[in-house]
Parts: sequence; C-alpha cells; structure tokens
Amino acid sequence: MSFHLADVSFESASGILSDSPGTKHAKGIYNFLSDHPLHETHGLQLHKADSKKIPNFIGTILPRKDQSDRNYYCLTMLALFKLWRRGSDLKSNETVSWHEAFEQHSFSVEHVTLIQNFHIKYECLDARDDYRAQLAKEGPGMLVSSWDHEEDGEYDTIEPTAIPEGAEIDPGDIPSFLQEGTSYRKRKEQ
Repeated sequence: MSFHLADVSFESASGILSDSPGTKHAKGIYNFLSDHPLHETHGLQLHKADSKKIPNFIGTILPRKDQSDRNYYCLTMLALFKLWRRGSDLKSNETVSWHEAFEQHSFSVEHVTLIQNFHIKYECLDARDDYRAQLAKEGPGMLVSSWDHEEDGEYDTIEPTAIPEGAEIDPGDIPSFLQEGTSYRKRKEQ
C-alpha cells in the first residue's frame, strides 16, 4: 500500500504525539523538539537510500565550487551534510572560516559523491556555452556536424536564405519535421 504524506494528517500518520525528541512514530515520522515552532504539526520522515531518487532543490540554485564565494559554498555543503540543530553546530567557533570548517569536517563517501555530482550540471552548462561561443566564432552559416572531417576540409555548410515578403509558400516544400503536427492543428482549430 502506498500513500503520499501530503494526503495524511500528521496526527494520523504519527499516532499519539510524544514530547520526547526524536521519537519515531508510525510511518517512520520523527517529531521535532518540543520548543520547535512546528513541533505540533510537522515531523521528518526518513527515506531509504534509493539510486532512482534525485534531489530537486527548490528556490535558489546551489553555489558553484569553482566560482563565486567559497565560504558561501562551504556553508551550504555543511548545512546539507553535517548534522546540526543550531548554526553554531556547523563550525567550532567564530574565528574559523566556513572554508576551514568544511575542510575539517569528514564527509562520508556517499556525501563526497553527492557533492561532486552537484557540480556536473555546471560542467554541462559550461560545455554548452563554450560550444555556442565556438559556433559564433566560426561565423554565421557555418555549422560543423559530427560527421564533418577537419582533415580533408570538407564541411557541410548551411547558408541562410531569406524568404521574400509576400511570397507564396508551398507546404509540400517544407520538410515534414518543420510542418505543423496533428495535435497542434487540433488545438489551433478549437
């Protein structure tokens, strides 16, 4: 039997509430400490590790490790992967920088892998931007495909041609992949 936690009230999912922190209730929900403002209505649910689940961070993007403020990056990674109840749990004292606290913390192998994987998105975006810059540098109309060979100097080039204003266009001349699809036509007719 499967259920979505949003469809179940906290009281019914957790059973009788207890004031002891960390008490595990039915459905694997742990309540907050009694002085927490959401103690009566919210809890945490532990999920088993599953390679098919991907965290989706909502709100601002995660900071990059190779650009931007290094201390902000270190603070974010510590907040995600180090156990803490108060901000002061994240670093030993005020004289220690966030970078030093990050370097002193021993992350698990799984956490290190996750931290490295966070950066893959930025590597892909950088590669895309580099490729676009390279295409722009080549000049308009020069698209190099994977089957073109630099050695023999043979490239397929696409020269853009403007369609004169008011010209009649025969739909038969338009490649099928550029034509309106059936579902689009149906929506347009409604």
